[in-house]
Order: sequence, then structure tokens, then C-alpha cells
Amino acid sequence: MSTDHWRWQEFAHSPLRLKKGASLFRQGGKVQSMYLLCSGRVTLTRHTPEGGTAILHVTNAGEMIAEASLFSSHYRYTAITARDADLLEISCDRILADLRNYHDSGLALLRQLAWQLRNRRGLMEVLNIRAVRDRILAYLNSIATADDRVRLESSRRDIACRLGQAPEIFYRELGRLIAGQCIRLLDDNTLIISG
Repeated sequence: MSTDHWRWQEFAHSPLRLKKGASLFRQGGKVQSMYLLCSGRVTLTRHTPEGGTAILHVTNAGEMIAEASLFSSHYRYTAITARDADLLEISCDRILADLRNYHDSGLALLRQLAWQLRNRRGLMEVLNIRAVRDRILAYLNSIATADDRVRLESSRRDIACRLGQAPEIFYRELGRLIAGQCIRLLDDNTLIISG
């Protein structure tokens, strides 16, 4: 999803460049902004009443962060950069004012949210597949271009986690798919689904 669907720069306080491990915001903190991740990765976690931490989502480039907090007073989770990240910090007050006055802005935001929701639902469908091989193929097909090319924007370890698989099991099954010529590697981050 390209960032031109919303006039992000108009609302951004300033671009942010954060190093791996930096906190974007903390669970319980007062909501002031939402964010567009331009590059890098951000992990969203929630602290449980038992003192543990649950990973809710790993955000990739092109996705919004804290968009659901637009109508909340406090953040419901913590956002920590999982690798160096470039973001646009977007004022919630400015967005709400613009949404009240300009229908095009509302439609653009709705388009972005619908894209993210469609991706999440697609991932939920993939996670319902029990067989690891079929789950991997379904995921790759869901992100493939029309010519069956897949550009891996995440590390293989992150993809394994996204698919609910131990990295070792994911690597082994991916190797079998490559050996069986179901997948052909073009380079380290690009592959073609063969069948």
C-alpha cells in the first residue's frame, strides 16, 4: 500500500528515525499520535495481568500503528522497534479535525484501514490451515504478485512467527518446497511459486 493514499506529510509532526529497541509508545500512555511505518519493523506487545508479555502483531512497512487508538484516551499496547525504523508520527487531533471537514481524507483513511483489515483476515485464514506445507504455500500465494513472484519483506524467522511455526520447522518445510520445485528462489528475498 503506498503512502500517497493519505496526505500523511500534512499531518506528520516530523519524520522519525528510531534505532532497534526504541519505544514508540507504552501501554497505558496517553494517546497523542498514530504512526505510519515507512521502513523497518515494529513489534506490538501487551503486558498481561500475570506479568507476562504477549506479542499482538509485528508491523511491517506500509502499515499504520495505533490507528485503533484514534478514538481512545490511552494506548492499549506497547510499540517497540524490532529493527531500525523510519516512521511518520501523525497527530490524532489533526486527523480528527480533517475527517470532520474533508470527505476525501476519510475515504483515504478508510482505504488504508480496509487494506490492513484484508491482510489480517487473509492471515487468519492461512493460520487455520493445519499442514505446515499448505500453510506456507497459502501464505506465499496470498502475498504473490500476478506472475507468482513473492518478495519477502520480512526475515524468514519473522515469517515463521507470523505463521505460528517454530523457525526450524518453517526452514525445513521451506527447504522441502524448494527441493520439490514448488518454489524457486530468484535471490535471497525473491521467489516464484511453481505449483
